[in-house]
Amino acid sequence: VSRSAVELDEQATVPAHLLRRILGLSDTVGADASLDGFALRLAQIYSDIGNFSFAAVYFFDATDDALYAEAMHGVPPEAGREVLAVAIPRRVYGQLVANAPRQGKHTLLAGSDALLADPEVLACFAPLFACLAAVDGQRGGAAGARVRGRATLCLTPLKAPGQGIIGFCVAGWVARPARLGSATRHALELLARQGSIFIENIQLYLMQQEEVAVSSALLTVAGVVGTSDIDQLMEQTLHVLPGLFGGQSAALLYLDTRRVELRLLEPGADGKLTVLTEVMLSAARVEDIEPTVRADRPISVGQLEITRVLPEKLVQARGFRSAMIIPLKLANRPADAIGVFWTGQEHRFRQRDFEVAEGVGELVGVALANAQFLVDATARAEQLFALYRTGQIMSSSLDLGGTLRTIAGSAVQLTRSTFCLIYLIDQKSGLLEFVAGSGLSEDAPAPRPIRPGEGLLGRCAFMGKPVLVDDLEADPATTSELVREAGARSALY
Repeated sequence: VSRSAVELDEQATVPAHLLRRILGLSDTVGADASLDGFALRLAQIYSDIGNFSFAAVYFFDATDDALYAEAMHGVPPEAGREVLAVAIPRRVYGQLVANAPRQGKHTLLAGSDALLADPEVLACFAPLFACLAAVDGQRGGAAGARVRGRATLCLTPLKAPGQGIIGFCVAGWVARPARLGSATRHALELLARQGSIFIENIQLYLMQQEEVAVSSALLTVAGVVGTSDIDQLMEQTLHVLPGLFGGQSAALLYLDTRRVELRLLEPGADGKLTVLTEVMLSAARVEDIEPTVRADRPISVGQLEITRVLPEKLVQARGFRSAMIIPLKLANRPADAIGVFWTGQEHRFRQRDFEVAEGVGELVGVALANAQFLVDATARAEQLFALYRTGQIMSSSLDLGGTLRTIAGSAVQLTRSTFCLIYLIDQKSGLLEFVAGSGLSEDAPAPRPIRPGEGLLGRCAFMGKPVLVDDLEADPATTSELVREAGARSALY
């Protein structure tokens, strides 16, 4: 009862035409209402009631613990871009409200106030003073730094019951006394109170919609990961992710710490994973990128920090403005994370983005792990069968040549290699003689004898240990002519 009496008393001091403007705020609220549209209407009415040069509405983002401009009225587009790009940390807003002069529930910040000597406060509010300069310049006033010295900003908090500050309205004027009349002050307070209630209800409604959207998005992902083919699983996943997040592309990210390079594997025009981008890095850059690519939870990066997470030349070449990095926890699989990228403009990340990313990481990780188990189990069964068949043939045949050819064929099958050569040491000459092979072309020249210690194959025989070479082209002098002519890139001796 006491609160109602206070409200009635305040309303009694507000002219009827202003009350009609405040009540008219409800015209923009409906089932299809958006926060952007409502915030714009709120900024218009706030500016009109206070007869301000411009007005803006900020909303609190719990993800960043900061306030962002959601809508502006009366601001030239070129001046408003900087306002939209700046985040005001909640502690900076709290510091301002606690120390700046007040008129009722309104905080006033003059361009000459000592608070603006703090670089962080100045960085947050200088764009708003620049808006005043731009508006005044359009009206033929003195633009630039001179405006700030005689300009004033008025901030009115938006509070929701049980939540506290959910945002604020800000407006300003140039060359006008920094005071508000009683009727104007009460009208702006009532407008902020009414706006806060509507904002809270719209946000609750949108949250319900977001929950439905998240569930729908995860169901979409679940529908494409129900395959045991790992390549198909990733192709379908990368195909649907840009649409879920509103991004332009998605890719598998793999950080090779041994070769100090970052690889992006993306679908080509046919949807197959055929587009590979390799970026060489320095050891220091690998250390910078590794915590992000191999994080425990999804990480979002905007335009100001994207070059800290991704190589600068890659960002510039591809025009990346924002990215969401979704880690994948896999065993024996060359993929550290999925990256979703925005190129058109910087993306403002919402809580829904992180909820979808968390779900995607879990779904894809489990699906890949299951597919990998199936692939490993199938490969192991094939290996055991091939070994069993090879053992049968070896034990049932006294033909050394036939047995060696069987072993060579089994080696190709077991390792999924291109070809296999078998050499034995001739007891008379002491040379390694070619005795059997599999996968060789009929037109290939007959392999020549090799001395122990000669080339990689001779080195393997001389040491009595296996030799694995990832890149034969790195040292062609140690590779036999036959291997080079067959086009082999890597080998196990």
